[in-house]
Amino acid sequence: AVVSTQSTGEMYEMLMTYCQYNFDLGYVQGMSDLMSPLHCLFKDKQLAFWSFVGYMEKMELHFTMDQKRIQEKLSELSSLVYYCDSELYNHLEREDSSNFFFCFRWLLINFKREFKPTDVLELWEVLWTCPYDTDYSLFVATSMLLHERDTIISRKMNFSDILRYINDLSCSLDLHVVLGNAEALFHLIRSQEDLPFNIRSNILHLIEPSPYSSLESQAK
Repeated sequence: AVVSTQSTGEMYEMLMTYCQYNFDLGYVQGMSDLMSPLHCLFKDKQLAFWSFVGYMEKMELHFTMDQKRIQEKLSELSSLVYYCDSELYNHLEREDSSNFFFCFRWLLINFKREFKPTDVLELWEVLWTCPYDTDYSLFVATSMLLHERDTIISRKMNFSDILRYINDLSCSLDLHVVLGNAEALFHLIRSQEDLPFNIRSNILHLIEPSPYSSLESQAK
């Protein structure tokens, strides 16, 4: 209990320091979820703090008041699910759930509450080191939804049902199964030639081939 109280006090101190460090952003609910695994990993307050600062440089747009980046990610997730599984998407649309707000927590704090503490840092390391120019968390989220799609559809879940069901999955997911499914899904989608523009350009950031490329190669 003493250790827990000390840890909580140290995290509070670091979060308040961050508020001064990034005064324009300040503290937003959810930041403590990003701080706690780093604090547990490093023990040393200074190292934990500056690691958190570095992490927030990647995640800051998740916590702006207009929540623009999170809205963009929910829209991109919607596009991926629609492309991968139209039956699931159509069910969500019928149930007024195609806004994907039930995935808000997943994307806001990079699945921190969905996996066991020992798995969270492993997942984050995968997200941090993804060699492709894409937001890999979208493929993790899509693969998780596709894994649960039969249950969601067969039980005719509405938004409240889905939200409750998704939250109840917390800490019961096998990280390596999730990552394996996400990797397979990513490579499958990336290999398709008929990708919608928003997936090819906005999510995968693949460069569209020039209409003159084949003529140029022939000329050479």
